[in-house]
Amino acid sequence: MPESSDWVNVDPELANEALSFSNSVTIVQMMADHAKHLENNPFDAETYAKERGRAAWAIAAKLRTKYKLSERAYQAKLLAELLT
Repeated sequence: MPESSDWVNVDPELANEALSFSNSVTIVQMMADHAKHLENNPFDAETYAKERGRAAWAIAAKLRTKYKLSERAYQAKLLAELLT
C-alpha cells in the first residue's frame, strides 16, 4: 500500500460500493438462475456477468484514483476485450 495513502479513513461512499458488491453479485446470480431454469434463457448469465465485471472495474478505478494507486493498463485492456 502506498505510504502516502490514509488507509484508516476510506471514503464511506467507496467503502459502501466495495462492501456491497458481493451482495449485488448474489442477486445477479439468482436472476441468471431464474432466467436459465424458469425462462429457458441461458444467455442472460453472460450479460449479467459482464455487468458485474464492469461494476467491479469501476469500483476499483475509483479506489485507484482516490488513493493514488497504480493503474492496471494491461488488465484494463484484457477486460475491455472480454466485456465487449
